[in-house]
Amino acid sequence: MSGMNVYSFSLTRSIDERDVKEWRAACGGRIDAVMTPEFLRAVEKSMGTEARFCNVVFRDAAGTPAAAAFLSLQILDGLLLASPRWKRYGEFLRRLWPGFLKVKVLLCGCPVSTGESQLRIAPHADAAVLLRQMDRLMTRLAGQEGTLFVIFKEFGPAEIGRTDALCSLGYLRADSLPMNYFPTRFRDFEHFCASIRSPYRRKILHSRHKLRRAGLRVLHLRGGAGLDALYTDDVHGLYQAVLDHAAIQFECLPAAFFRELARQLPEDSLFTLICRGEQVVAFVCGIFDSESYHNLFCGFDYELNNQADLYFNLLYENLDYALRQNVRTLYVGQTADDFKSRAGCFREPRYFYVKTRGPGLQHLLRAAGPYLFPPSAPLGERNLFRNSAGDPPGQ
Repeated sequence: MSGMNVYSFSLTRSIDERDVKEWRAACGGRIDAVMTPEFLRAVEKSMGTEARFCNVVFRDAAGTPAAAAFLSLQILDGLLLASPRWKRYGEFLRRLWPGFLKVKVLLCGCPVSTGESQLRIAPHADAAVLLRQMDRLMTRLAGQEGTLFVIFKEFGPAEIGRTDALCSLGYLRADSLPMNYFPTRFRDFEHFCASIRSPYRRKILHSRHKLRRAGLRVLHLRGGAGLDALYTDDVHGLYQAVLDHAAIQFECLPAAFFRELARQLPEDSLFTLICRGEQVVAFVCGIFDSESYHNLFCGFDYELNNQADLYFNLLYENLDYALRQNVRTLYVGQTADDFKSRAGCFREPRYFYVKTRGPGLQHLLRAAGPYLFPPSAPLGERNLFRNSAGDPPGQ
Protein backbone atom coordinates (compact mmCIF):
# COMPACT_ATOMS: atom_id res chain seq x y z
CA MET A 1 0.00 0.00 0.00
CA SER A 2 1.00 3.57 -0.53
CA GLY A 3 1.97 5.75 2.40
CA MET A 4 -0.89 8.07 1.33
CA ASN A 5 -3.46 5.63 2.72
CA VAL A 6 -5.57 6.78 5.62
CA TYR A 7 -7.41 4.29 7.79
CA SER A 8 -10.70 4.87 9.55
CA PHE A 9 -11.12 3.60 13.08
CA SER A 10 -13.71 2.86 15.72
CA LEU A 11 -13.10 3.10 19.47
CA THR A 12 -15.15 1.25 22.09
CA ARG A 13 -14.91 1.30 25.88
CA SER A 14 -15.35 -2.46 26.34
CA ILE A 15 -14.45 -5.56 24.39
CA ASP A 16 -18.09 -6.61 24.81
CA GLU A 17 -19.04 -3.82 22.40
CA ARG A 18 -16.83 -5.29 19.67
CA ASP A 19 -17.96 -7.82 17.06
CA VAL A 20 -15.83 -10.97 17.46
CA LYS A 21 -15.53 -11.60 13.70
CA GLU A 22 -14.35 -8.04 13.14
CA TRP A 23 -11.86 -8.36 16.01
CA ARG A 24 -10.51 -11.62 14.61
CA ALA A 25 -10.12 -10.13 11.13
CA ALA A 26 -8.37 -7.05 12.51
CA CYS A 27 -5.95 -9.34 14.38
CA GLY A 28 -4.90 -10.92 11.10
CA GLY A 29 -7.35 -13.83 11.05
CA ARG A 30 -6.17 -15.59 14.24
CA ILE A 31 -6.73 -14.46 17.81
CA ASP A 32 -3.91 -15.55 20.10
CA ALA A 33 -4.33 -16.07 23.83
CA VAL A 34 -3.70 -12.52 25.08
CA MET A 35 -6.00 -10.93 22.48
CA THR A 36 -9.05 -13.14 22.86
CA PRO A 37 -12.21 -11.28 23.91
CA GLU A 38 -12.46 -13.69 26.84
CA PHE A 39 -9.02 -12.82 28.22
CA LEU A 40 -9.58 -9.08 27.70
CA ARG A 41 -12.99 -9.35 29.35
CA ALA A 42 -11.37 -10.98 32.40
CA VAL A 43 -8.99 -8.01 32.58
CA GLU A 44 -11.79 -5.44 32.21
CA LYS A 45 -14.12 -7.08 34.74
CA SER A 46 -11.48 -7.63 37.43
CA MET A 47 -9.27 -4.54 37.12
CA GLY A 48 -11.70 -1.73 36.47
CA THR A 49 -10.79 -0.01 39.74
CA GLU A 50 -7.04 -0.03 38.92
CA ALA A 51 -7.23 1.03 35.26
CA ARG A 52 -9.55 2.16 32.48
CA PHE A 53 -9.72 0.44 29.13
CA CYS A 54 -10.74 0.84 25.52
CA ASN A 55 -10.04 -0.93 22.26
CA VAL A 56 -9.66 0.23 18.69
CA VAL A 57 -10.10 -1.33 15.25
CA PHE A 58 -8.74 0.28 12.08
CA ARG A 59 -10.23 -0.33 8.62
CA ASP A 60 -8.89 0.40 5.15
CA ALA A 61 -10.74 2.33 2.43
CA ALA A 62 -12.67 -0.82 1.43
CA GLY A 63 -13.85 -1.29 5.03
CA THR A 64 -11.61 -4.33 5.62
CA PRO A 65 -10.32 -4.59 9.22
CA ALA A 66 -6.59 -3.86 9.20
CA ALA A 67 -5.44 -3.58 12.84
CA ALA A 68 -6.62 -3.99 16.43
CA ALA A 69 -5.28 -2.72 19.75
CA PHE A 70 -6.21 -2.85 23.42
CA LEU A 71 -5.46 0.32 25.41
CA SER A 72 -5.16 0.94 29.14
CA LEU A 73 -4.92 4.06 31.28
CA GLN A 74 -3.13 3.22 34.52
CA ILE A 75 -0.52 4.22 37.09
CA LEU A 76 2.94 2.85 36.29
CA ASP A 77 6.04 2.67 38.48
CA GLY A 78 8.82 4.49 36.61
CA LEU A 79 11.45 2.69 38.72
CA LEU A 80 10.26 -0.74 37.61
CA LEU A 81 13.19 -1.49 35.27
CA ALA A 82 15.69 1.01 36.68
CA SER A 83 19.26 0.02 37.48
CA PRO A 84 19.82 -0.92 41.15
CA ARG A 85 21.67 2.33 41.84
CA TRP A 86 18.90 4.53 40.40
CA LYS A 87 16.26 2.43 42.10
CA ARG A 88 17.93 3.13 45.46
CA TYR A 89 17.95 6.87 44.70
CA GLY A 90 14.29 6.71 43.67
CA GLU A 91 13.23 4.80 46.76
CA PHE A 92 15.04 7.35 48.94
CA LEU A 93 13.19 10.20 47.19
CA ARG A 94 9.89 8.40 47.73
CA ARG A 95 10.34 8.78 51.48
CA LEU A 96 10.06 12.52 50.90
CA TRP A 97 7.76 12.41 47.86
CA PRO A 98 5.70 9.16 47.83
CA GLY A 99 4.48 9.73 44.29
CA PHE A 100 7.95 10.16 42.76
CA LEU A 101 8.00 8.52 39.28
CA LYS A 102 4.61 6.91 39.83
CA VAL A 103 2.95 8.28 36.74
CA LYS A 104 -0.31 7.93 34.89
CA VAL A 105 0.36 6.46 31.45
CA LEU A 106 -1.64 5.50 28.40
CA LEU A 107 -0.56 2.02 27.31
CA CYS A 108 -1.03 0.13 24.11
CA GLY A 109 -1.28 -3.04 26.19
CA CYS A 110 -2.94 -4.12 29.42
CA PRO A 111 -2.02 -4.09 33.13
CA VAL A 112 -1.43 -7.86 33.14
CA SER A 113 2.18 -8.78 32.37
CA THR A 114 1.92 -11.39 29.64
CA GLY A 115 5.18 -10.45 27.91
CA GLU A 116 3.27 -10.05 24.64
CA SER A 117 1.97 -6.99 22.84
CA GLN A 118 -1.70 -6.19 22.41
CA LEU A 119 -1.36 -4.56 19.02
CA ARG A 120 -2.10 -6.64 15.94
CA ILE A 121 -1.62 -5.44 12.35
CA ALA A 122 -3.00 -7.54 9.51
CA PRO A 123 -0.41 -8.72 6.94
CA HIS A 124 -1.97 -6.70 4.09
CA ALA A 125 -1.92 -3.40 6.03
CA ASP A 126 0.55 -0.52 5.85
CA ALA A 127 2.14 -0.70 9.31
CA ALA A 128 3.92 2.67 9.10
CA VAL A 129 0.70 4.52 8.29
CA LEU A 130 -1.25 2.65 10.97
CA LEU A 131 1.36 3.37 13.62
CA ARG A 132 1.31 7.05 12.70
CA GLN A 133 -2.47 7.10 13.16
CA MET A 134 -2.20 5.09 16.39
CA ASP A 135 0.28 7.65 17.70
CA ARG A 136 -2.08 10.52 16.86
CA LEU A 137 -5.01 8.74 18.49
CA MET A 138 -3.10 7.86 21.66
CA THR A 139 -1.55 11.32 21.95
CA ARG A 140 -5.01 12.84 21.69
CA LEU A 141 -6.44 10.44 24.28
CA ALA A 142 -3.49 11.10 26.59
CA GLY A 143 -4.18 14.83 26.33
CA GLN A 144 -7.83 14.30 27.20
CA GLU A 145 -6.84 12.22 30.24
CA GLY A 146 -4.12 14.62 31.37
CA THR A 147 -1.24 12.17 31.13
CA LEU A 148 2.12 13.00 29.58
CA PHE A 149 3.29 9.46 28.82
CA VAL A 150 2.34 7.15 25.95
CA ILE A 151 3.76 3.60 25.84
CA PHE A 152 3.57 0.69 23.40
CA LYS A 153 4.53 -2.68 24.96
CA GLU A 154 5.81 -5.58 24.67
CA PHE A 155 7.32 -6.48 21.28
CA GLY A 156 9.58 -9.32 20.22
CA PRO A 157 12.32 -9.35 17.58
CA ALA A 158 9.91 -10.45 14.85
CA GLU A 159 7.73 -7.39 15.45
CA ILE A 160 10.23 -4.55 15.72
CA GLY A 161 10.88 -4.50 11.98
CA ARG A 162 7.44 -2.91 11.78
CA THR A 163 7.10 -1.20 15.14
CA ASP A 164 10.45 0.61 14.93
CA ALA A 165 8.51 3.06 12.74
CA LEU A 166 7.50 4.54 16.11
CA CYS A 167 11.09 5.76 16.59
CA SER A 168 10.63 8.18 13.68
CA LEU A 169 7.59 9.55 15.56
CA GLY A 170 9.68 10.51 18.58
CA TYR A 171 9.44 7.33 20.66
CA LEU A 172 12.34 5.91 22.61
CA ARG A 173 12.75 2.14 22.23
CA ALA A 174 13.99 0.44 25.39
CA ASP A 175 14.64 -3.08 26.63
CA SER A 176 11.95 -4.79 28.63
CA LEU A 177 12.59 -8.08 30.44
CA PRO A 178 13.21 -10.98 28.04
CA MET A 179 10.66 -13.74 27.56
CA ASN A 180 11.60 -17.32 28.45
CA TYR A 181 10.50 -20.13 26.16
CA PHE A 182 10.63 -23.86 26.68
CA PRO A 183 11.50 -26.04 23.64
CA THR A 184 8.44 -27.98 22.48
CA ARG A 185 10.06 -30.83 20.56
CA PHE A 186 9.69 -33.05 23.65
CA ARG A 187 6.74 -35.40 24.20
CA ASP A 188 6.67 -34.64 27.93
CA PHE A 189 8.98 -33.59 30.73
CA GLU A 190 10.41 -37.10 31.12
CA HIS A 191 11.47 -36.99 27.47
CA PHE A 192 13.15 -33.64 28.15
CA CYS A 193 14.98 -35.00 31.22
CA ALA A 194 16.30 -37.92 29.19
CA SER A 195 17.90 -35.49 26.70
CA ILE A 196 19.89 -33.36 29.18
CA ARG A 197 23.25 -33.90 30.81
CA SER A 198 23.34 -35.88 34.04
CA PRO A 199 24.30 -33.00 36.43
CA TYR A 200 21.20 -31.04 35.40
CA ARG A 201 19.02 -34.16 35.39
CA ARG A 202 20.12 -35.13 38.90
CA LYS A 203 19.07 -31.75 40.30
CA ILE A 204 15.64 -32.02 38.67
CA LEU A 205 15.13 -35.59 39.89
CA HIS A 206 16.21 -34.55 43.40
CA SER A 207 13.55 -31.82 43.45
CA ARG A 208 10.86 -34.20 42.20
CA HIS A 209 11.85 -36.73 44.84
CA LYS A 210 11.45 -34.07 47.54
CA LEU A 211 7.88 -33.44 46.37
CA ARG A 212 6.97 -37.13 46.57
CA ARG A 213 8.67 -37.53 49.95
CA ALA A 214 6.62 -34.62 51.32
CA GLY A 215 3.44 -36.54 50.46
CA LEU A 216 2.02 -33.79 48.25
CA ARG A 217 -0.22 -34.35 45.24
CA VAL A 218 -0.47 -32.50 41.94
CA LEU A 219 -3.69 -31.58 40.15
CA HIS A 220 -4.17 -30.05 36.70
CA LEU A 221 -7.56 -28.38 36.44
CA ARG A 222 -9.10 -26.26 33.71
CA GLY A 223 -10.93 -23.11 34.78
CA GLY A 224 -14.34 -24.65 34.17
CA ALA A 225 -13.72 -27.21 36.93
CA GLY A 226 -14.83 -24.67 39.53
CA LEU A 227 -11.53 -22.83 39.88
CA ASP A 228 -13.33 -19.54 40.48
CA ALA A 229 -14.57 -21.03 43.77
CA LEU A 230 -11.39 -22.98 44.55
CA TYR A 231 -9.34 -19.80 44.20
CA THR A 232 -9.92 -18.60 47.75
CA ASP A 233 -8.38 -15.64 49.53
CA ASP A 234 -5.96 -18.10 51.17
CA VAL A 235 -4.81 -19.31 47.74
CA HIS A 236 -4.43 -15.70 46.63
CA GLY A 237 -2.20 -15.16 49.66
CA LEU A 238 0.28 -17.59 48.07
CA TYR A 239 0.48 -15.33 45.00
CA GLN A 240 0.95 -12.27 47.22
CA ALA A 241 3.78 -14.03 49.07
CA VAL A 242 5.64 -14.56 45.79
CA LEU A 243 5.00 -10.95 44.84
CA ASP A 244 6.42 -9.76 48.17
CA HIS A 245 9.64 -11.70 47.50
CA ALA A 246 9.99 -10.62 43.86
CA ALA A 247 12.90 -8.39 42.85
CA ILE A 248 10.69 -6.84 40.14
CA GLN A 249 6.97 -6.35 40.75
CA PHE A 250 5.16 -5.71 37.48
CA GLU A 251 1.74 -5.42 39.07
CA CYS A 252 -0.33 -6.67 42.00
CA LEU A 253 -3.28 -8.53 40.53
CA PRO A 254 -6.48 -8.84 42.56
CA ALA A 255 -7.94 -12.25 43.37
CA ALA A 256 -10.83 -11.31 41.10
CA PHE A 257 -8.53 -11.52 38.08
CA PHE A 258 -7.74 -15.20 38.65
CA ARG A 259 -11.41 -16.00 39.27
CA GLU A 260 -12.47 -14.16 36.12
CA LEU A 261 -9.76 -15.93 34.14
CA ALA A 262 -11.31 -19.25 35.19
CA ARG A 263 -14.84 -18.06 34.37
CA GLN A 264 -14.08 -16.43 31.04
CA LEU A 265 -11.73 -19.18 29.81
CA PRO A 266 -13.26 -22.37 31.23
CA GLU A 267 -11.53 -24.62 28.67
CA ASP A 268 -8.44 -22.55 27.89
CA SER A 269 -7.23 -21.60 31.39
CA LEU A 270 -5.13 -24.10 33.33
CA PHE A 271 -4.39 -24.20 37.05
CA THR A 272 -1.70 -26.61 38.22
CA LEU A 273 -2.15 -27.12 41.97
CA ILE A 274 0.06 -28.77 44.57
CA CYS A 275 -1.99 -29.87 47.56
CA ARG A 276 -1.36 -31.12 51.07
CA GLY A 277 -4.56 -32.99 51.79
CA GLU A 278 -7.31 -30.59 50.70
CA GLN A 279 -5.14 -27.51 51.21
CA VAL A 280 -3.61 -25.80 48.17
CA VAL A 281 0.02 -24.99 49.01
CA ALA A 282 1.17 -23.93 45.54
CA PHE A 283 -0.35 -23.08 42.17
CA VAL A 284 0.54 -21.80 38.74
CA CYS A 285 -1.98 -20.59 36.19
CA GLY A 286 -1.76 -20.11 32.45
CA ILE A 287 -3.79 -19.89 29.26
CA PHE A 288 -3.92 -21.82 25.99
CA ASP A 289 -4.77 -20.83 22.47
CA SER A 290 -4.82 -23.11 19.41
CA GLU A 291 -1.02 -23.16 19.15
CA SER A 292 0.51 -21.89 22.40
CA TYR A 293 0.54 -22.05 26.17
CA HIS A 294 1.37 -19.03 28.36
CA ASN A 295 2.59 -19.85 31.87
CA LEU A 296 1.50 -16.66 33.68
CA PHE A 297 1.52 -16.42 37.50
CA CYS A 298 2.28 -18.61 40.48
CA GLY A 299 2.06 -18.68 44.25
CA PHE A 300 3.44 -21.02 46.89
CA ASP A 301 4.00 -21.51 50.61
CA TYR A 302 7.55 -20.30 51.32
CA GLU A 303 7.92 -22.35 54.51
CA LEU A 304 7.03 -25.56 52.70
CA ASN A 305 9.11 -24.60 49.67
CA ASN A 306 12.38 -25.53 51.40
CA GLN A 307 11.04 -28.98 52.17
CA ALA A 308 9.42 -29.78 48.82
CA ASP A 309 10.96 -27.42 46.21
CA LEU A 310 7.48 -26.19 45.42
CA TYR A 311 8.54 -23.53 42.92
CA PHE A 312 10.72 -25.89 40.89
CA ASN A 313 8.12 -28.64 40.90
CA LEU A 314 5.33 -26.27 39.91
CA LEU A 315 7.26 -25.40 36.76
CA TYR A 316 8.18 -29.01 35.99
CA GLU A 317 4.62 -30.27 36.41
CA ASN A 318 3.12 -27.39 34.45
CA LEU A 319 5.59 -27.88 31.59
CA ASP A 320 4.84 -31.58 31.52
CA TYR A 321 1.11 -30.96 31.16
CA ALA A 322 1.59 -28.32 28.46
CA LEU A 323 3.95 -30.51 26.43
CA ARG A 324 1.37 -33.29 26.48
CA GLN A 325 -1.09 -30.91 24.76
CA ASN A 326 1.26 -30.70 21.73
CA VAL A 327 1.58 -26.90 21.77
CA ARG A 328 3.91 -25.31 19.24
CA THR A 329 5.07 -22.50 21.54
CA LEU A 330 5.46 -22.55 25.31
CA TYR A 331 5.94 -19.19 27.07
CA VAL A 332 7.42 -19.38 30.59
CA GLY A 333 7.44 -15.73 31.67
CA GLN A 334 9.88 -12.87 32.09
CA THR A 335 11.48 -13.50 35.49
CA ALA A 336 13.70 -16.11 37.22
CA ASP A 337 15.85 -16.33 34.09
CA ASP A 338 18.75 -18.15 35.72
CA PHE A 339 16.62 -20.97 37.10
CA LYS A 340 14.60 -21.25 33.89
CA SER A 341 17.77 -21.53 31.80
CA ARG A 342 18.82 -24.46 34.01
CA ALA A 343 15.39 -25.97 33.33
CA GLY A 344 15.93 -25.81 29.57
CA CYS A 345 14.42 -22.44 28.65
CA PHE A 346 15.66 -20.03 26.01
CA ARG A 347 15.39 -16.26 26.25
CA GLU A 348 14.12 -13.87 23.61
CA PRO A 349 14.32 -10.06 23.94
CA ARG A 350 11.30 -7.85 24.53
CA TYR A 351 11.07 -4.11 23.84
CA PHE A 352 8.75 -1.21 24.54
CA TYR A 353 8.40 2.30 23.13
CA VAL A 354 7.80 5.39 25.27
CA LYS A 355 7.11 9.03 24.42
CA THR A 356 6.02 12.12 26.31
CA ARG A 357 3.68 14.78 24.99
CA GLY A 358 6.12 17.58 25.86
CA PRO A 359 9.32 17.90 23.76
CA GLY A 360 11.32 19.19 26.74
CA LEU A 361 10.29 16.23 28.86
CA GLN A 362 11.11 13.89 25.98
CA HIS A 363 14.70 15.20 25.93
CA LEU A 364 14.91 14.52 29.67
CA LEU A 365 13.47 11.03 29.16
CA ARG A 366 16.08 10.24 26.50
CA ALA A 367 18.87 11.44 28.80
CA ALA A 368 17.59 9.35 31.71
CA GLY A 369 16.70 6.36 29.52
CA PRO A 370 19.93 4.36 30.06
CA TYR A 371 19.41 4.58 33.84
CA LEU A 372 15.64 4.06 33.98
CA PHE A 373 15.63 1.39 31.26
CA PRO A 374 19.04 -0.33 31.27
CA PRO A 375 19.77 -3.06 28.71
CA SER A 376 18.91 -6.58 29.79
CA ALA A 377 21.82 -8.32 31.47
CA PRO A 378 23.30 -11.16 29.40
CA LEU A 379 22.81 -14.68 30.67
CA GLY A 380 25.62 -17.18 30.35
CA GLU A 381 25.08 -20.03 27.90
CA ARG A 382 24.51 -23.47 29.38
CA ASN A 383 25.60 -26.71 27.80
CA LEU A 384 22.40 -28.40 28.94
CA PHE A 385 21.68 -31.01 26.30
CA ARG A 386 23.61 -34.21 25.72
CA ASN A 387 23.60 -34.20 21.92
CA SER A 388 22.84 -30.63 20.86
CA ALA A 389 22.30 -27.11 22.13
CA GLY A 390 18.54 -27.68 21.93
CA ASP A 391 16.05 -25.77 19.85
CA PRO A 392 15.53 -22.09 19.17
CA PRO A 393 12.79 -20.43 21.22
CA GLY A 394 9.34 -21.82 20.74
CA GLN A 395 10.45 -24.74 18.56
